[in-house]
Amino acid sequence: PLPTPSLKGKDIMSVVREENLARLDPSGARTAMVDRSSPTRLRPGDTVRVTSHRSMTHPTSTLSFSGIILAISRRGPESTITIRNIVQQLGVEMRYPVYSPMVKAIDVLARGKGYRRAKLYYLRDQPGKTFSRVSRKAMSKQ
Repeated sequence: PLPTPSLKGKDIMSVVREENLARLDPSGARTAMVDRSSPTRLRPGDTVRVTSHRSMTHPTSTLSFSGIILAISRRGPESTITIRNIVQQLGVEMRYPVYSPMVKAIDVLARGKGYRRAKLYYLRDQPGKTFSRVSRKAMSKQ
């Protein structure tokens, strides 16, 4: 006899997605960052610091990048955030997968104020005033 399915009537992809989220984020902290209804969610315009591992072979070596969130892509386990900052007078954008095991921590340094768009790509054309605050916030929080 064939085994009976334990999840009769459920969409198999939603079950796989839920299992992946439970495996990648057992505490639920990163899910709260990406969830739209959470009060602690990440918003475009927030100043954040992302600490990530340089490689899986040397987990003690970390890399830190701070900047302003330009965009958030909410796609379940494939959710990403795009962060921009000015480094040595050159605009640098980094895209981090939120649930990646390479990402050690995502710390919110300051909440964004005065932004009313979901994608802040127009900040690429305004490098001076916006990103001068980022370095001050990052240095004060260390």
